[in-house]
Amino acid sequence: MNPFDAVMIIVILLMAGAGYIAKALTVSGACMSFIVGASVYIGFSLQGFLLLLLFFSTSTLFSKYKKEKNAR
Repeated sequence: MNPFDAVMIIVILLMAGAGYIAKALTVSGACMSFIVGASVYIGFSLQGFLLLLLFFSTSTLFSKYKKEKNAR
């Protein structure tokens, strides 16, 4: 494992924690997002992780948008 990989694993951990703090994830969701994110990064490198990040970001935004729209 090179230093960049170690930094990326820490970044993935911080992102999972940020998702929990932002109330986008539960504790178990944050744990699983770390496991899935790290696994995708290890298996598919940065390109695979960025694709997963794009999916997570857009699905979270659309879910919050829909929740706000339905609350009106």
